[in-house]
Formats: sequence, C-alpha cells, structure tokens
Amino acid sequence: MKAVILFISSLLCIALASCATTTEYVESSQPIEPLAEAFAEPEDKQIVIEEPEVIFLSSDGIKDEKTLKNGDAVVKNYQDKLILPEYTDGRMKAWYYKKGDIYQLQTQTFHSSIIQLEPGEELTEEPYISEPQVWRISRGVSYVNGMATHIILVKPDYANLKSTLILLTNKRVYQLELTSHKDRYMPYVEWVYSRNLEDLDSWKTWKAQKDAAENPLRIEGLNVENISVDYKIRYSQIRPPIWKPSLVCDDGAKTYIVLDKKTLHMTFPAVFKKNREIVNKEIRKNVIVLNELIEKVTLRLGRQKVTIIKKKSK
Repeated sequence: MKAVILFISSLLCIALASCATTTEYVESSQPIEPLAEAFAEPEDKQIVIEEPEVIFLSSDGIKDEKTLKNGDAVVKNYQDKLILPEYTDGRMKAWYYKKGDIYQLQTQTFHSSIIQLEPGEELTEEPYISEPQVWRISRGVSYVNGMATHIILVKPDYANLKSTLILLTNKRVYQLELTSHKDRYMPYVEWVYSRNLEDLDSWKTWKAQKDAAENPLRIEGLNVENISVDYKIRYSQIRPPIWKPSLVCDDGAKTYIVLDKKTLHMTFPAVFKKNREIVNKEIRKNVIVLNELIEKVTLRLGRQKVTIIKKKSK
C-alpha cells in the first residue's frame, strides 16, 4: 500500500512540474537582420573542404644565397609562391592576387570547379593545361552588374593528379597548380585584387561594402518603418522546445516568427489560433510568415508548444 502511495505522489509531482511555464519577452533592437537573412536568395547547400590556412614562406623577402644554386632552392622557391585561398564567403573562396604567386586549386572527380576572373577581364588565349588528356577545361561568360565576367570550368578525369594551368588575360597572367581528389574540392574560386587590403578585417570591410552596393537590403512587401516587437512567448519551463522563437515582430500587416536555426533541419511547428483553427503560414528559411496580425497563437510540434501573445499597449 505504501508503494502505491509513493507511486501516485511521484505522478502528481511530474504532472505539476509539466504544468510549470515561463514567460519570455523576445525583443530585438534590430529585428530586420534575422528577417533579411531569411529572405535572402536561397543558397546552394554544398559540403566542401574546410578553409585552408595560408602560409607565406617568403613574406619577409629574405632568401639564403647559399641554397640558390641547388635543387632544394628551386623547390623552396616554388613552395614560397604556392598558396591556397585565404578568405571564403559561403562556397566562394578567394585569393589575394599577387604577380608571380602560384594558386592551388583542389578539384574532385565527377565535379566541376569554377574559376571566376575579374568583371571586365578577358582571356586572350585558350587556357593552357600541362596534361590536357586527363583534364576537361571549358570556358563561359556570365554577367555581374551588366559586365561580362569570364569563367573557366575545370574537371579532372582521375584522382591523384597534379598539373599546371596557365591563364592569359588582357590584364594579368595566372598560374594555378591543379590537384585532384576523390572526396573534396573547391566549387568556386576568385581573386581579391590589390585595394590596399593587408588583413582579414580590411577584406571583410571591403567585402561588406561591395555586397551592400551590389545587393542593397530589400524585403519585398515588408514595411520596415512599422516594425513592432511587442510580443511575449510562453513555454514549458521544464523542457523548453529547441525551436522556440528568438524573435516575433510584425510590420502592421504581417507577423514574422523567427525560430531557432535548428528548424532548418526539422519539421516546423503548426500554428493555431485560440479556437484551435490552423493558421496558414509561409516558410522562409527559419521564419514563419503569417499574412495577418495576431493577438494570441500557439505553436505546436508533437507534445511541445509555445504560446505567443501580443502585448497590450498601455
């Protein structure tokens, strides 16, 4: 009998604990940023190699005169000039362009790597490859801001190859060392050209300014001036959902619920009104867009739920 009483007491404790909820006020001084990220153009998801380190063995310009006469010096000089991309932006990897450097491009069988030149730069000769019988090289032209941009596509026939690719343009000479692999490659590479950029912070600043000029922030249909974040959310204090919203806001016409980015790899919760009516929603990456303003809605996924309530104006 005593065991039965203890069992019932345990069940009551669990039930009371599960009823415990917490209220969280979700606010953001810059609510447009997570929305802008969600409304950006979709990216082509691709697993690529990790960002390699760059080693400038001869950055100090000092060379040992005693070794310049033997074969080791030739190898050392080659290694000094061989570099991997230093900066990356999504799938795009970039080198600093420096005359005389040799750029290493890692390729993969059954995949094409794209080499992009500077907009307005043109190839003056066909690309030269040291072993043309085991590499597939083709050319194309795309347009960046209306300016013709030449691209070169490279694909190896076999793994474990090492060859040289030389590109002659109306502005520069590029020398690349091509290596081929079975399990990794660089899908897209370009160069960052001399603009007095000597460090990573300078490059990031220049890249941000360049992207802002080419892709100004525009979210179609969003009235930025009317953004309101006057919402609070309630959820279980014992086991808060990993997808609970990080931001809820509206623009006077639509409601935006920004979930944790883990939802990009899982099922989205359903949205219900007070009367358990399902609310139609649009999904933009990790953002739920409701084509209406709300007073109170509940997000449910399995047994977990989150309640969103519009705060009353004073």
